[in-house]
Amino acid sequence: MTEYVRQSLAETITDMLKNDEGTTTVAMFDPVLEDHIMNSLKTNGLAQNLGLSPEQVSVLFQDIADKIEEINVMGLRPAILVSPQIRRAVRKFLESVFSNALVISYMELTPDTEVKSVGSIGYPNAS
Repeated sequence: MTEYVRQSLAETITDMLKNDEGTTTVAMFDPVLEDHIMNSLKTNGLAQNLGLSPEQVSVLFQDIADKIEEINVMGLRPAILVSPQIRRAVRKFLESVFSNALVISYMELTPDTEVKSVGSIGYPNAS
């Protein structure tokens, strides 16, 4: 239900994240990381650690911190863009460490939103 409400607020969420030029700057999860999380959720439900080892969580948090800092330096509100299927789990996973970052899904942005990515947050220890 929450996800449907958030989708209906796409215009508000998009406006909140737009910069002066009208673009929305985000960090994005790499497709391999998204697939891993989605598979972990299917297998384990709302997994506390998203199916990652403590070492992988540490690497992931550092990567996220770097991307958030890059967005902060631009004077913008940090946002992490993920697929709608994993948004809730990722938000729950990150909220205690990265409380200033929004976790949003593609469905929460208006179709005409110009998205600028500061980079991809990769699957930790992916070779």
